Amino acid sequence: MSYLYIPFTDREGNQDLRRLAGLWVSRVAQDSRHKNPPEIKIHGSMPRVLGEVQASESIYILAHGGDGGYVFNNSVPPASGMDHRELALRVFRDELSLGHRKVKLYFCNPLGGAIAEFARRFKEEMWQLNYTGALEVYYYVGNVSVPREDDPGVYYKTSSRAPTAFDMTGKAHAGRASTMRQRA
Repeated sequence: MSYLYIPFTDREGNQDLRRLAGLWVSRVAQDSRHKNPPEIKIHGSMPRVLGEVQASESIYILAHGGDGGYVFNNSVPPASGMDHRELALRVFRDELSLGHRKVKLYFCNPLGGAIAEFARRFKEEMWQLNYTGALEVYYYVGNVSVPREDDPGVYYKTSSRAPTAFDMTGKAHAGRASTMRQRA
């Protein structure tokens, strides 16, 4: 099982992120490979919102990336933002297991370096909150998308900086986000 975590509350204007998460879930549900759609978790929607997530399950934290060490609830102004420290505190307060092993920061990374530094600082902050050294934090280079249909019935997350692949027939396939995933 995987999870899509929106770190902004409804009052903070998370509608754009909720829409994207819903689109992600619906596209995975349509995938011909019969993958289980991720479950959406929203900060502030209930106590212990991340408490049931098992240590071995993947959690994607959804937000819009930007410059200056902040992530945002919206890709266009007006937008609310938070730094790495606030994001780590929200994950902690929502009771993600201290033994959790894999967090993927699924934000656009417009200049390449801003989110890399954000990811490194987020991971350090998680360690300060007593998450184990086994915690792996990933981020993506470039802009990322919710899953898109590549072949009929097959969906992949894409990245603007990932190389386009060509199959044996010469058909172009969008660059996969997984090829642009980096470890903090």
